[in-house]
Amino acid sequence: MWSASGESYVNDGVDTTTTWDLNADMICSIAGKKPISGLYKVLTKPNLEKLASNRGDGWHGDL
Repeated sequence: MWSASGESYVNDGVDTTTTWDLNADMICSIAGKKPISGLYKVLTKPNLEKLASNRGDGWHGDL
């Protein structure tokens, strides 16, 4: 996940913060980073869809 406020990629295995900016943060795939899993942040289908749509038109959070 890309954190707009932190201007960095979130490593779900290391980042233990529980908040995100659903209006600016984006879902992404980066080599060497643990994918966002909902371990610390509430990853619901609506939240995942919003993070995906922040990437641009046509992006969806399919599970």
